[in-house]
Amino acid sequence: MRGIVGLHHDFPPDLDTALSFFNIHEILQIIHRLFVGFRIFLVTAGLVTLLVGGVGVMNIMLVVVGERTNEIG
Repeated sequence: MRGIVGLHHDFPPDLDTALSFFNIHEILQIIHRLFVGFRIFLVTAGLVTLLVGGVGVMNIMLVVVGERTNEIG
């Protein structure tokens, strides 16, 4: 393959840097790793968001119970 293309485009067939080949499987693995990393990031961001929201609701409920304690007791 390298020899035919080398003769057609005027470069030596044994010159490895003139023509390179890649495997679609390698590219798919890179894309898969990228999506796995993105999924981990999204899950982590979602969990942190839920945790922060839960702490906010807990603080609001604590303030409301503190205000109502005088009314109840």
